[in-house]
Amino acid sequence: MNLLPPNSSPLERATASALAIDLNPAVIKTLWNPEKCPASLLPWLAWAVSADGWELATTEQMQRDLIANSVQTHRIKGTAGAVKGALAALNINIDLVEWWQTQPKGTPHTFMLTAWANENRNGGAPLSAETYQKIRALVDELKPVRSWY
Repeated sequence: MNLLPPNSSPLERATASALAIDLNPAVIKTLWNPEKCPASLLPWLAWAVSADGWELATTEQMQRDLIANSVQTHRIKGTAGAVKGALAALNINIDLVEWWQTQPKGTPHTFMLTAWANENRNGGAPLSAETYQKIRALVDELKPVRSWY
Protein backbone atom coordinates (compact mmCIF):
# COMPACT_ATOMS: atom_id res chain seq x y z
CA MET A 1 0.00 0.00 0.00
CA ASN A 2 1.22 3.50 -0.77
CA LEU A 3 -0.18 6.97 -0.52
CA LEU A 4 0.52 8.01 -4.10
CA PRO A 5 -2.31 9.71 -5.97
CA PRO A 6 -3.99 7.89 -8.88
CA ASN A 7 -2.25 10.14 -11.41
CA SER A 8 1.29 9.23 -10.25
CA SER A 9 3.82 8.32 -12.91
CA PRO A 10 5.15 4.79 -13.50
CA LEU A 11 8.52 5.92 -12.12
CA GLU A 12 6.90 7.19 -8.90
CA ARG A 13 4.99 3.89 -8.49
CA ALA A 14 8.12 1.84 -9.11
CA THR A 15 10.08 3.93 -6.62
CA ALA A 16 7.34 3.58 -4.01
CA SER A 17 7.24 -0.20 -4.36
CA ALA A 18 11.06 -0.47 -4.28
CA LEU A 19 11.28 1.62 -1.12
CA ALA A 20 8.37 -0.03 0.66
CA ILE A 21 9.56 -1.32 4.02
CA ASP A 22 7.50 -3.68 6.08
CA LEU A 23 7.99 -2.27 9.58
CA ASN A 24 6.47 -3.74 12.66
CA PRO A 25 5.62 -0.85 15.03
CA ALA A 26 5.82 -3.19 18.02
CA VAL A 27 9.54 -3.68 17.38
CA ILE A 28 10.14 0.06 17.19
CA LYS A 29 8.42 0.57 20.56
CA THR A 30 10.94 -1.71 22.27
CA LEU A 31 13.84 0.47 21.14
CA TRP A 32 12.81 3.24 23.56
CA ASN A 33 12.37 0.86 26.48
CA PRO A 34 15.66 0.46 28.41
CA GLU A 35 14.62 -2.99 29.65
CA LYS A 36 13.76 -4.37 26.20
CA CYS A 37 16.20 -2.50 23.95
CA PRO A 38 18.84 -4.78 22.38
CA ALA A 39 22.20 -4.43 24.16
CA SER A 40 23.93 -3.34 20.96
CA LEU A 41 21.63 -0.31 20.73
CA LEU A 42 21.94 0.83 24.37
CA PRO A 43 24.67 3.41 23.62
CA TRP A 44 22.35 5.07 21.10
CA LEU A 45 19.45 5.07 23.53
CA ALA A 46 21.72 6.55 26.21
CA TRP A 47 22.74 9.27 23.79
CA ALA A 48 19.11 9.96 22.88
CA VAL A 49 18.07 10.45 26.52
CA SER A 50 21.36 12.15 27.45
CA ALA A 51 22.24 9.65 30.18
CA ASP A 52 24.84 11.29 32.45
CA GLY A 53 27.60 8.98 33.66
CA TRP A 54 27.43 6.50 30.78
CA GLU A 55 31.19 5.91 30.81
CA LEU A 56 30.96 4.70 34.44
CA ALA A 57 28.38 2.00 33.70
CA THR A 58 30.47 -1.17 33.58
CA THR A 59 27.69 -3.73 33.19
CA GLU A 60 24.70 -3.97 30.92
CA GLN A 61 22.32 -3.79 33.90
CA MET A 62 24.00 -0.56 35.11
CA GLN A 63 23.60 0.89 31.62
CA ARG A 64 19.91 -0.02 31.56
CA ASP A 65 19.36 1.44 35.06
CA LEU A 66 21.18 4.63 34.12
CA ILE A 67 19.03 5.08 31.01
CA ALA A 68 15.84 4.33 32.94
CA ASN A 69 16.72 6.97 35.57
CA SER A 70 17.95 9.57 33.09
CA VAL A 71 14.70 11.50 32.70
CA GLN A 72 14.18 11.72 36.46
CA THR A 73 17.83 12.74 36.93
CA HIS A 74 17.41 15.56 34.42
CA ARG A 75 14.21 16.73 36.14
CA ILE A 76 16.06 17.25 39.41
CA LYS A 77 19.47 18.15 38.00
CA GLY A 78 21.21 20.64 40.25
CA THR A 79 20.12 18.95 43.46
CA ALA A 80 21.63 16.49 45.90
CA GLY A 81 18.94 14.02 44.82
CA ALA A 82 20.25 14.03 41.25
CA VAL A 83 23.75 13.18 42.47
CA LYS A 84 22.43 10.40 44.73
CA GLY A 85 20.16 8.94 42.05
CA ALA A 86 22.75 8.86 39.28
CA LEU A 87 25.41 7.30 41.49
CA ALA A 88 22.89 4.78 42.86
CA ALA A 89 22.08 3.69 39.29
CA LEU A 90 25.82 3.07 38.85
CA ASN A 91 25.87 0.98 42.04
CA ILE A 92 28.07 3.50 43.88
CA ASN A 93 27.06 4.00 47.49
CA ILE A 94 27.58 7.53 48.78
CA ASP A 95 27.30 9.58 51.92
CA LEU A 96 26.40 13.17 51.05
CA VAL A 97 26.34 15.69 53.88
CA GLU A 98 25.35 19.26 53.08
CA TRP A 99 26.49 22.30 55.04
CA TRP A 100 23.24 22.69 56.95
CA GLN A 101 23.32 19.05 58.11
CA THR A 102 26.53 19.39 60.15
CA GLN A 103 26.93 20.50 63.76
CA PRO A 104 27.91 23.31 63.88
CA LYS A 105 26.60 24.39 60.50
CA GLY A 106 29.28 24.57 57.83
CA THR A 107 30.06 27.16 55.22
CA PRO A 108 26.92 27.85 53.18
CA HIS A 109 26.58 25.98 49.88
CA THR A 110 29.24 23.39 50.64
CA PHE A 111 28.94 19.63 50.95
CA MET A 112 31.02 16.57 51.73
CA LEU A 113 30.70 13.49 49.55
CA THR A 114 32.12 10.08 50.35
CA ALA A 115 31.76 7.46 47.62
CA TRP A 116 31.96 3.88 48.81
CA ALA A 117 33.13 1.85 45.86
CA ASN A 118 34.22 -1.41 47.44
CA GLU A 119 32.33 -4.67 46.99
CA ASN A 120 29.55 -2.90 45.10
CA ARG A 121 31.78 -2.22 42.05
CA ASN A 122 33.27 -5.01 39.89
CA GLY A 123 33.58 -7.54 42.66
CA GLY A 124 35.56 -5.28 44.97
CA ALA A 125 38.02 -3.87 42.45
CA PRO A 126 39.76 -0.78 43.84
CA LEU A 127 38.86 2.62 42.48
CA SER A 128 41.26 3.67 39.74
CA ALA A 129 42.35 7.28 39.25
CA GLU A 130 40.45 7.35 35.96
CA THR A 131 37.23 6.12 37.59
CA TYR A 132 37.65 8.67 40.39
CA GLN A 133 37.94 11.46 37.81
CA LYS A 134 34.81 10.22 36.01
CA ILE A 135 32.83 10.12 39.27
CA ARG A 136 34.02 13.61 40.14
CA ALA A 137 33.05 14.91 36.68
CA LEU A 138 29.59 13.35 37.04
CA VAL A 139 29.09 14.94 40.46
CA ASP A 140 30.28 18.30 39.09
CA GLU A 141 27.73 18.03 36.29
CA LEU A 142 24.80 17.11 38.53
CA LYS A 143 25.42 19.13 41.70
CA PRO A 144 23.98 22.60 42.24
CA VAL A 145 26.20 25.10 40.42
CA ARG A 146 26.56 27.28 43.49
CA SER A 147 27.72 24.36 45.68
CA TRP A 148 31.31 23.25 46.12
CA TYR A 149 33.14 20.46 47.90
